[in-house]
Amino acid sequence: MGNCLNASLSFGFRVVMCRYIPNHPYVFDQVSVSTDGLTVAISACQRLNPLLPSHISRIESGRTAAVLADGRFRLASSDIVLVCNEQAMLAKEESVRNAVRNNTPEQAFRLLFDDLVDVTDETVFLLLSKETPMACTSTSLPTSILAGWSTRLGAAILQVDNQERISSIRSNYQNLITLDTKIASRIKRFDSDRRQFLMTGHCLILTDQKAVSPGYAAAVRFEHEAEFHPSLLSDLLGRIADDVWAEVLAKIPELAAFSSCVISDKTRGYTIGKTLFNIMSLTKNLKVPLHTDINDAHWTLVIWMHGGVGPILNGWFGIPALGLRFLPTTMTVAVFNAAALTHGTTECSIPVGTSACRFGSSHFLRMPDLANLVCLRLGAQSSGINLQELKEMAASARLKSAKDEVSALRAELIAAGKAEMLNGSVEAWKDPAVQWRAWS
Repeated sequence: MGNCLNASLSFGFRVVMCRYIPNHPYVFDQVSVSTDGLTVAISACQRLNPLLPSHISRIESGRTAAVLADGRFRLASSDIVLVCNEQAMLAKEESVRNAVRNNTPEQAFRLLFDDLVDVTDETVFLLLSKETPMACTSTSLPTSILAGWSTRLGAAILQVDNQERISSIRSNYQNLITLDTKIASRIKRFDSDRRQFLMTGHCLILTDQKAVSPGYAAAVRFEHEAEFHPSLLSDLLGRIADDVWAEVLAKIPELAAFSSCVISDKTRGYTIGKTLFNIMSLTKNLKVPLHTDINDAHWTLVIWMHGGVGPILNGWFGIPALGLRFLPTTMTVAVFNAAALTHGTTECSIPVGTSACRFGSSHFLRMPDLANLVCLRLGAQSSGINLQELKEMAASARLKSAKDEVSALRAELIAAGKAEMLNGSVEAWKDPAVQWRAWS
């Protein structure tokens, strides 16, 4: 029990809570990819796995973990439940941002990743905690270690094991990759590294190919030029998004409330499939510097999958303020607040002569795009303008004067729509939509 500490230092109650991950003594530093994207995680260097940081502890009691999971997420016996002091986590996040600002991307990774706990191939549910003086302190259970504290879901790392769903998701992503050059554009982020992202989804480019978000123009052109199946892109993205979100909801039913905060008659048609997300990215074997996505709604999900055959060395995804990192395995999904938590992916290495590869795809709600599209729809309705006609005007505009005219009209309609958009709509998208629950 040398790796268990008295949690009274960080949570204010007397109880021994563990700060190690069971049956995970070493940091995994590579995965071996085989047929159909199946992976095996390997610790080649046999580096000892660090302890969890002092503001995070693992719930050791299966009964306590089950009570915490009840009505929130579906817990298997091997799953890990962590409790993270929210106040201490926010302080840690501030120090993480300072480190990112004051160092090169490589230096920041070294400073912030070396002490992160490896949870490769684990299913993890992380609950944030805060002190609740008036919380019920019932002693009906044999332990009341969380008496006086409330918790809510803060993040999750999921391992997809539904073979039918894995097959469907992989097949549809393969179709998306095959159509890459026709239905999506690559945009630049993180200029120092000139990294490229394949981006698809809904944004203001829907009404004007040039004025806003030019990285999405190819997708719009594809729909205009398609003769047999103009909805091919949206149908394909919808199948992917629906499958991935269904997998998340199967394990975290509580997140259904977040969809209800976003999906409405006003937003319908501007999100992907039946989900609340409006944009999807896709990368291959990509290092992503530590960053936050401040324009995104509260919940973002990232899914990873593999192709080819052979080893992939390194390439951890990590969230320093939560003290966690992992190598994606066969199909891993992370669910977290990308707008508030600094996150990134270290560089992976693939030996010459092997074909292994790793794809990462983010599903997210870019709030300014959705808000402007809703306002555009409302403004058009109040002005008696048909959005399809506006879209066709944008698609057919060739001269700069014609494009400027469409842009000016669109700006006017968005401004008119803002007066009709319900106050607080965007603020609602920033809310996690999961409830704090006092221990009882």
